Amino acid sequence: MATILLIDDTESLRTSYSRFLTQLGHTVTTVSSAPEALEYLATNTPDLLLIDMLIPKMNGVELLQQYDILNVHKGVKAIAFSNLTEPIIEAKARDLGVSLYLNKSRTTPPELAEAITGVLAK
Repeated sequence: MATILLIDDTESLRTSYSRFLTQLGHTVTTVSSAPEALEYLATNTPDLLLIDMLIPKMNGVELLQQYDILNVHKGVKAIAFSNLTEPIIEAKARDLGVSLYLNKSRTTPPELAEAITGVLAK
């Protein structure tokens, strides 16, 4: 299974999705902001970033710009998992290497699990 960094500022979501993904066999680390994510990523390389695009201090696009998965961290996959569904943000996230852009409020846990499996298989 995969190592996943879940980046979301909502504690209840971090807890519930971490628990769910761990039960599926993944190793999950959670952080609540982009600076925390960058600190973790300075010494760890997960298989997948699961990123809320509306996070404190720096948004998901800015995080992706700093942690360059297209050129520097090529082995790391990313899924945007957010209620921010603006086409311009989605396009920018995809340009920065995000494989999928999922609407958090419309994606069930089993659908997220399936999406993760699909992205990691690529």
